[in-house]
Amino acid sequence: MYLVITKQNKYLASIYIEEAGIYDTFADYIEGLIEEEKVYSPEEGSKIFLEECMKYLEETNE
Repeated sequence: MYLVITKQNKYLASIYIEEAGIYDTFADYIEGLIEEEKVYSPEEGSKIFLEECMKYLEETNE
């Protein structure tokens, strides 16, 4: 799993998680946050990500 971390649309880091134990723990944590509505669901997150990508592409083409 690759994890890209940004803050206020500025790139901070990319993290690669390969170890199964760490991956499972992190995935469980994210699922909990989704259930508590503290982060976007995969569907909502994907939509927002694509919108931000399109906005970025439009801004760079101006």
